[in-house]
Amino acid sequence: MKKGFLNLVIISASIAAIPASATAKLTAIEGGVVIEDITLSVPSSYMSIQEAIDSLSGKSIKSDATVTIQVANGTYNAQETISINHPNADRIQLLGNTSDATQVVLNFKDSAFGMRVTGGARLKLFNGFTLVGGSNPIHGIYVNHGSGLICGPEIIVQDFNIGIMAADNSSIGCLFASSTSNSSHGFYATNNSTIEAHYSTSSNNGGSGYMSARGSSVIVNNSHSLNNGVIGYHAIEFAFVMADSVTVSGNPVSFQADRGAYIYP
Repeated sequence: MKKGFLNLVIISASIAAIPASATAKLTAIEGGVVIEDITLSVPSSYMSIQEAIDSLSGKSIKSDATVTIQVANGTYNAQETISINHPNADRIQLLGNTSDATQVVLNFKDSAFGMRVTGGARLKLFNGFTLVGGSNPIHGIYVNHGSGLICGPEIIVQDFNIGIMAADNSSIGCLFASSTSNSSHGFYATNNSTIEAHYSTSSNNGGSGYMSARGSSVIVNNSHSLNNGVIGYHAIEFAFVMADSVTVSGNPVSFQADRGAYIYP
């Protein structure tokens, strides 16, 4: 495989549920522009998620077109970070099994990050995956440098350092997401960033379940912070946490605001 691609060792994969249209490659291109909706299928048409993403390099996507990267059911060993910085990322969606995230598992045992959106890109949708870290990974989902990401309801992140993180004027929307068994925080926004994660669950993490720092906002109504190692909901350094109608249990401290920060209610 080429260096720089996400190397996927396919342990098991089923593509029976993917329609025939999912096997199309980039045939809907006119003058370097993707002019209509198209689906890029992994692994039947592209060897890896990163290869499918890289196939869009140097191409623009028409404003009314959507590129869907569809990943078949299976368990994959990922050697490198999935990285997205395409200028038209708001017209790209990365999908696994949107009914059951446990059917598409990405293991990131030798990677610094799992899923990273950077360079001001704003990914339209990420849904249908379980991301699993190991001894080396840092963050499961990491969005930084003014970037953005919308997650669908079928996202599970586990066994990283920080599960889901937005940094440096970035934003993540991840309603219903689950972040569990990470060595530090489950959800973490820092440096003027925002995470909106209503109905999410943060459990069995080594640090805080939900943390907002340095002017950031974490908005997590109807969320569940369970059995985390330090604090259920934590705001620090002029940050804000909105945590209305939440379930908080098994954390040494349920709520804590420090250094000009605020938690509501």
